[in-house]
Amino acid sequence: MLTEQSVPPVGEKNRIVPGTLYLVATPIGNLADLSHRAEAVLAGVDFIAAEDTRNSGRLLAGLGIRKPMVSYFEHNKRERGGQICDRLAAGESCALVTDAGTPAVSDPGEDLVRLCAARGIPVTSVPGCCAGVTALTLSGLPTGRFTFEGFLPIDNRQRAARLNELSRETRTMLFHEAPHRLCETLAANGLGKVKLSIGERLSYPDEKITTGTAEALRGGAFAPLSAVLIENDRPDAVVTHGLPDSAFLRGEGEGGVVPMTKSEVRAIALSKLRLSERAVCYDIGAGTGSVAIEMALQAKKGRIFAIERRADAVELLKKNQAAFSAENLTIVAGSAPEACDDLPAPTHAFIGGSAGNLHGILAVLLQKNPQVRIVATAVSLESVAELTACMKEFPFADTEVVSVQIARSRKAGAYQLMTGQNPVYVFTMQAGGGA
Repeated sequence: MLTEQSVPPVGEKNRIVPGTLYLVATPIGNLADLSHRAEAVLAGVDFIAAEDTRNSGRLLAGLGIRKPMVSYFEHNKRERGGQICDRLAAGESCALVTDAGTPAVSDPGEDLVRLCAARGIPVTSVPGCCAGVTALTLSGLPTGRFTFEGFLPIDNRQRAARLNELSRETRTMLFHEAPHRLCETLAANGLGKVKLSIGERLSYPDEKITTGTAEALRGGAFAPLSAVLIENDRPDAVVTHGLPDSAFLRGEGEGGVVPMTKSEVRAIALSKLRLSERAVCYDIGAGTGSVAIEMALQAKKGRIFAIERRADAVELLKKNQAAFSAENLTIVAGSAPEACDDLPAPTHAFIGGSAGNLHGILAVLLQKNPQVRIVATAVSLESVAELTACMKEFPFADTEVVSVQIARSRKAGAYQLMTGQNPVYVFTMQAGGGA
């Protein structure tokens, strides 16, 4: 709260202070939206740092202002940021402007502000237009709680992971994505029913607000200068797993192709696990980590441990973990059951590969938690026989075996043929009590 002493005298409140960085909001369309204070600051500072000097030069020319300008944008921010701070430290004043709207919002200006803070250089804001806030007020969507999401990751895996997280978001979400591309992405990732409000050419005489679901607006034509608001009013209707196999990095090392549980089997295994939000899960024989990562995305408040003995697979695991930002996933390099010794007791475990140590793995899991829910897959007849024997030997009260036969289409000239995959047996085992 401002005190009487903290309010500058009327005659000094707009005085340019040497050695200060001014964040000046510029119009998002209508030039008449520029405030008198913003114009005075632009005219009074020693120099202006602009995202695009040509664009900002036209604005200044229209105001009759002539000032030295330097470019400051994503690809020169490291070098140029230091130079700007040096000039500020020497006593010059600078106005930072972006192409339109408020600088430092989803903008390299945030890096300059952070650098100024680290060097003790004063920063102040000259408030004004912000496209996101303008679109929010016009959207008709709930404004009491909202979150700014800006741009989705470019990488397909990272984008899929981010959308999986947002599938459970109930606050109004603000994006700066191109509307047509965002609608396609949402529909392709199972979010076609979310409600969108698209603000086009905001503040211009022909501004337009379009509302509808992502599915309904898919394929529509929208102005490039747009802000998108999203309301996900049915978060429970969104599936929590089902990423395509192409979302994961694959590789081949000294031990051959790194194994991966395919999407169809993975979906069945995850449904049989019945993960809770705070589950502690083991993925034993994790391979590329496809199961572990989907565990991590589903049990957001839980802890996931991916146990893998192959060094090349561990490296792939690390890359896939980074791609999906799976911070609740811990990679454990080593062979089970020994690698499980120092891990917390699991509530759930998936066994994709046991390397001949199935009996010992099951013994350790049950020792750590007699009620652990276990799902294991088998392809070879030998593995099926081993799992069947263990299922009878250990004190499991709740057991189930599902045989899965999958065929996938492939192109053969002008035709589509179905190619059968090896049958997979999915074993579910629990002592009782349910997870």
